[in-house]
Amino acid sequence: MSEGWRRVIGAWGPAVVYMAVIFTLSAQSKLPAAPGILGWDKLQHLIAYAVMGLLLFRAAILRPLTRLGPYLMTLIIGALHGAADEYHQSFVPGRNMSAHDWAADVLGLVLALAILRMATHRTNQGG
Repeated sequence: MSEGWRRVIGAWGPAVVYMAVIFTLSAQSKLPAAPGILGWDKLQHLIAYAVMGLLLFRAAILRPLTRLGPYLMTLIIGALHGAADEYHQSFVPGRNMSAHDWAADVLGLVLALAILRMATHRTNQGG
């Protein structure tokens, strides 16, 4: 394997594996019961996609795929994955497609990008 491919896999591998784990969990008819706090399902989506956003951003910084920039690339890939995953769930017995879940996914991505932007801004400002 060439050094270039090793770098691509090193950059994008963690994000792709994480996305595959989310897709695999979505294929389950019933997930383990979570604590009964209000909106737990949406919070799970938000946290899962915030982590995905961090991994995608890391990959987009290390090995950009396009000239769109890491923020836009992270948002596009993450949002498309969330939409595809919701569609995929519509075929899984006991699961359904939900625009609200997808919105929580996108909100998680935006939250991760906002945190990264603030951290980058703070670092560039020396504080």
